[in-house]
This record gives sequence, structure tokens and C-alpha cells, in this order.
Amino acid sequence: KIVTQYNFLKNYIPNESKVKILGHPAPFSKKEITEKVQQAIEKIGFETRTFFDGKNYEMAIIAANKCLKTTGLLPSQIDAFILGTNTGEGYPSGADHVKNGLTLLYNEKSRSNAMCYDMTEACTVGSIAVFNGWNLIKSGACKNVMVILSEKGTELADPKEWTESNLFGDAAAALLLTRSDKESFIFFDIDSLPNDGNLTAIYKNENGYFKQDTRKVHRFVGDTVSNALTTSIQRAEIDPSKINHIIAHQPSKKTLDFLERHIKEKIPTFKGKFHWDIKDTGNTSSVSTPALISKLISTGKIKRGDFIFVTTFGAGTSFGNYGFTY
Repeated sequence: KIVTQYNFLKNYIPNESKVKILGHPAPFSKKEITEKVQQAIEKIGFETRTFFDGKNYEMAIIAANKCLKTTGLLPSQIDAFILGTNTGEGYPSGADHVKNGLTLLYNEKSRSNAMCYDMTEACTVGSIAVFNGWNLIKSGACKNVMVILSEKGTELADPKEWTESNLFGDAAAALLLTRSDKESFIFFDIDSLPNDGNLTAIYKNENGYFKQDTRKVHRFVGDTVSNALTTSIQRAEIDPSKINHIIAHQPSKKTLDFLERHIKEKIPTFKGKFHWDIKDTGNTSSVSTPALISKLISTGKIKRGDFIFVTTFGAGTSFGNYGFTY
């Protein structure tokens, strides 16, 4: 279901938390809730978010099924299922559930021999999972690899904490990587930087809920992520004027605004499009980049032959950049 920020504050946040947010006991007026919500929207950019009332792997199965229908393949033709997630149910792996769900949906006579495994690395897993799938094909071990990203982001944060729980949305995306005579991927540049206290930038508290040191996170994006974006282009010896689209992880308006300013200042020869798509989604963690790419392809904004630069980052400890030709 689609939940507006107004409805979220009014109906999802407990009254004891509203007292802290609005500064007085109930009742709370429509006017003051609207004003508080508008302040949040101006800062983070999210007006509505999707809440999925089901298991993480059920959402992953939906995305994987859509991917199969688009490609025309059957589950038995997939050699590996990789599920990237930070909000999975744990063992058995979400990828196992996807394989089982597709097997039941298609009722094939041929049994699937696909390997299955999950991966996690905060929002950066969106690029790491693609990198793993690419390596399975390059090694010759696989011909077709399905990479699925699925996040129940709305369960990450404590609903009592307004400033964190109003950030996340639920979403899933899937893409097929397949062996080809022509290489589509130009480069991968992935790194982990847990030093200098970065491991405490984003973490889970004693109740298992998301917490962050906002200042550290913004400093990480401002220093490390923005510089890595520029450095990746240089290392790969890419002419920025040849990049048609830059797709960044979509965590908030503030972060995306900063990255766009950095690109315009540090990479002046880039004349392509830096894409935003956050108004209706919330932060969907690892899903944000493939979901946005899918949307841009389906609306015709990404065309065959376009060069796409993808930048992902998460938890104040890692980033993953890659480039490919669609």
C-alpha cells in the first residue's frame, strides 16, 4: 500500500512519540501534523512510500517473475540466483525461496539446477550482487544469472523514531545477466572503508533497529563517495562527455542534491542526465539503482547504446561504482 508522510505520522507513529515530535500531549491538529510533515519532505524529499505486507522473499519472487516474463526464459534456464538484501529473513536464503517460488509458478518438467545465495553490504550490495553475477558468467560457470534486490526497508527503523522511520520504503527489482559475444560492462570499482570509525556511522541498536550518526554519514558521502565517483571515471579512462546517465543510490534529497552539485563542479564535461526518483519511493536501499534503471528504460529515457554510470554507497563503510552500455 502507498502511505503518505501525513498518514504515516498520524496513524503509524505512536502517541508517546508524537508528544516528542509535536511538543504536547494529544489531541494533535491536522495543521500541525501537516507542517511537521512538510518540513520533513523539504529535507528528505519523500512524499509517499510503499509498504509491502508480506515476506521479503515474496516481493523478490514477484520481481524475479516479472524479469523472466520480460526475457522469455524459464526458471530451469537460470544457472544462478543471487539475492542482495539487508532485510532478508535469514536462513534458508531468500534466493532459495525465489527458486522454489518460481518452480511452483511455472510447474516445469525440467528441474532447475541453479545455485542460490544471498549477499548483504548495506546499500552497496546493489552493485556487489551485479559484480558477482558478472563474474559467474565471465568465469564460464554460468550462462544466465538472475540478480534480485529486495528490501523491506519499512521494517529497518523503529516506528517510535520519526526522523529515521520516515526514510524507508519497500521495493524489489530483478535483472538478468546473460553470456554475450559483446561485453556490456565497462568497469567495476568497489571498496570497503570501515576505518576511522565508519562502522559506527550506521548500525543496528540493541533492539535490531537502524540507527545512524547523521553527521558522519553526510561526511562520508561528501568526502569519500563524491571523490570515488570522480576517481572511478579517471581509473576507467572514461571520457565524461560519453556518459549519458548517472544513476546514484537514492537515500534522500539532501544527499542527491550534494552529489549533483559535486558532479557539476568536478566533472564539467559531463553533459548527460543525473537522475532523481525519490518523491514516491523512500530510501529502498539496494533496490534504488536497478529500480530506477528499469523505470528509465520502460519510459524510453534510457535508450539502446546509452552509457550508464551507477554509483552505490552505504552504511558509511563502502561504495560500489560500475558502468555499462545498455
